[in-house]
Amino acid sequence: IIIFMPIASMIENDILKLHF
Repeated sequence: IIIFMPIASMIENDILKLHF
């Protein structure tokens, strides 16, 4: 899904920032 959904990857990056 992330492959054809770059927005999802952006959201994941935000989540990683929240965790770290």
